[in-house]
Amino acid sequence: MRFAPFLLAACLVAPVAIAGEAEDIARAARALSDPDAKVRQDAASALWKREKAAAPAKAALVKALDDPSPAVVIRAAGALSYLGMSEAELAPARQRVLDTAGAKSEDRFMAARALVGSAPPAKLVGPMLAYLDEYPTGNNADSSRRTLERLAKTGDREVIAPIAAGIRSSKKTNAKVILLSTLRYFEPKAADVAVWAPVAAAALRDPESPVRNEALFTLGHAGALAAPHADAVAALLSDPDPALRRRAAITLSEIGDPRAQAALAKLNDGSDAEVHVAGRDAARKAVAPKVDPGAAFQALMTLDIANVRALLDAGLSPNENLAGNGAPLYVALQWAPLSCSPAVRPTKAETKAMVKLLLERGADANAGDASGNTPLMAAAIHGCDREVMRALIAAGAKVGAVGKTGLTAFEQGLASGHDGLEEIVAAGYRLAPEKAKALEQAYAGKPVSLALVRKAARK
Repeated sequence: MRFAPFLLAACLVAPVAIAGEAEDIARAARALSDPDAKVRQDAASALWKREKAAAPAKAALVKALDDPSPAVVIRAAGALSYLGMSEAELAPARQRVLDTAGAKSEDRFMAARALVGSAPPAKLVGPMLAYLDEYPTGNNADSSRRTLERLAKTGDREVIAPIAAGIRSSKKTNAKVILLSTLRYFEPKAADVAVWAPVAAAALRDPESPVRNEALFTLGHAGALAAPHADAVAALLSDPDPALRRRAAITLSEIGDPRAQAALAKLNDGSDAEVHVAGRDAARKAVAPKVDPGAAFQALMTLDIANVRALLDAGLSPNENLAGNGAPLYVALQWAPLSCSPAVRPTKAETKAMVKLLLERGADANAGDASGNTPLMAAAIHGCDREVMRALIAAGAKVGAVGKTGLTAFEQGLASGHDGLEEIVAAGYRLAPEKAKALEQAYAGKPVSLALVRKAARK
């Protein structure tokens, strides 16, 4: 029997138990041979979502690695990665997807992401840039950012030139911000800075302030090597945005330009009216090079305990919004790659040490980002264990808080159904009857998540 793509998706992708999981898996395995490529794609995607439960379909998935559709191949490879096939075994199929010029940007990006570490980085950056330019915001952009970071951490400097070209050609604000920040993962060397510093300097004239701000951070990262572009930096000392004026003064100091002293003095003595309103002490703190928000963001992302401690000692506020990315505790749990994972138990020691340090230094357990997302929500989404959740709740994290999506931390973590959510329930979190009923229906096909919903529904 053939299934229309929409019907297959309804039966397999939505977490609803229609005829039992075993029958769903068997149906998906059969659908991998359907003449309709969209049906095969939906089947491979559904099996990927089933993770290890898709084991009975392994033979069909292996056969699907030779499917003519790149979308089917890349999803079959994703499913097989949960079923014991090594990255080396899956690399040839992913490489074929990457080399298929007509493949969708999403499929080529998934191939490139999986090939980091096993293929030349210079061959992977193009698909990553194309995907980021097509999907510059939301979870897709976050995935691009994390993947580009991994690519940069390989140390292959051949990717610097295409990243710089991507900044120059992109029309998307968030894409340019992500690419500018990626350059800071490379230790500045004269030959490389000569390639990308002119691009960053040009970005200082971008109409969007987040791009100008990120360009300043990136030029500051180059230190004295960015000195030829000091005039472009100095031009932002009169920027309408007071935060950018402060950042420009700091950047001039970082690159060793003599104009920095007068610019910093102006900020410190309050003659900059908008800074004076905020208070002289706040202005001094804002321009202190030792508490550079960009450096703090990077230290938190890499879970660099010693560096974060030093920055806190130097005056970094544990509740400062770091360049619009949120407070330090939120950054460490939301933006640090793999700070937490439902598949890692216990949560790694570096994450716990960072949470402990920030809370000890006065971090507000509810201070997140401008959209109302909190550290507890980040911990729930990314799968932190009960110990991390307990520490946040003990520090005052509100278990019933909702972000811009209108969902609580418990609801946001239900997709993975990890044990850290038990701590939220233990803290007294309860679901309203109507919400509990809706979630029971939504997670009927996921026993672990369903059990958590039922626990939270008890009076």
